[in-house]
Amino acid sequence: MTRVGLDIGGANLKIAFSPDAIGLVPFELWKYPSRLRSQLKTLVPKNTQSLLVTMTGELCDCFSSKAAGVTHILNSLPKIQGKTLIWSIRGEWMEMKTALRNPLNAAASNWLALATFVGNISPKGFALAIDIGSTTTDITPLVNGVPAPHGLTDPQRLASGELVYTGIYRTPLCAYSSKEFATEFFATMGDAHLILGHLEEAEGNCSTADGRPFTLKNSFSRVARMKCADHSQWSKEGIKDFCKTVVNRQLEWIVAGIDKVVSRLGQKPKRIYLSGSGEKLARLALKKSPAASKAKIFSLAKEFSQDISHAACAYALLQIAREV
Repeated sequence: MTRVGLDIGGANLKIAFSPDAIGLVPFELWKYPSRLRSQLKTLVPKNTQSLLVTMTGELCDCFSSKAAGVTHILNSLPKIQGKTLIWSIRGEWMEMKTALRNPLNAAASNWLALATFVGNISPKGFALAIDIGSTTTDITPLVNGVPAPHGLTDPQRLASGELVYTGIYRTPLCAYSSKEFATEFFATMGDAHLILGHLEEAEGNCSTADGRPFTLKNSFSRVARMKCADHSQWSKEGIKDFCKTVVNRQLEWIVAGIDKVVSRLGQKPKRIYLSGSGEKLARLALKKSPAASKAKIFSLAKEFSQDISHAACAYALLQIAREV
């Protein structure tokens, strides 16, 4: 049986066929919502017997509401020979007609798919699943292998610390700068992390603030603009020091989220499972978090593969739907 797990985000499409067939396709949904249908059609084989879907892309501001976003995404899914199932924030599968009637139950559900999968491989006790991607950080508590979130919706999870809206690539750098710098979209946290050696260059990646490739040279130029300067007016050492400052502020947000989640449970986690393209950022945060001081760290990139880790929510759908 051909089964496909699909995680539809606002900036990336993540797809999983098997442990050895994982894909991540950059796609700016907020710019090109009308192209989603054709993009998905090229990714999903016609002979798919089970299409398993989760999403976060409904929040894109090209949609008038989250319900409208979910509906657009669902209506953009390709027709397949088999059945299409949508993962819900209630931790259960919905058929298409049910999801279309209750669109908010499908909104921003991918974190729970991942937490459910991690819970299946986590022994008894208190654990955390931390996934840091390009845009957001999910911190989900697990108790005896069962997800134990305080909130289910994004607004609830933001309030509880289980969702920290910051990531390793796309977060505007000005979110962590001060009044001496421009509050402009000149650079992203990806530039800061590249300059500090937390990420690698990617010539083919032009999803940057200025549309130029994600290279060290260009990142220095982008960050220099934050000081209304260019590379001739701000030294590389000065730029590096600034990057350290903004990354430390970003880490403070993530550490605060971890500590808030742990404090609510009243005990320290025994295990912490890491996934996503921002695993390096997660490890830096854990070093600063007293709440995580005694936890054993498990990396999905090491336990499975980097591809699985980067598309963990899509892969999780395949694992939790084995009986479907």
